[in-house]
Amino acid sequence: MSIANTSLQNFGSTANGNTQRPVQEMHKSCIHAINNGGPVVPATPCDRTNTTYTLSCQQ
Repeated sequence: MSIANTSLQNFGSTANGNTQRPVQEMHKSCIHAINNGGPVVPATPCDRTNTTYTLSCQQ
């Protein structure tokens, strides 16, 4: 939630084509999923192992 708030504080208006728009849409989708009981964290382990952190809360 704090990441989404920070994004909105730093980039309050993100029109189409703005590089921050997809990031904010992903945050919105995560919050929407949490608020509606949707899956946020995958129920099964990933079939890959890596050390790069990526957000998995995309719809």
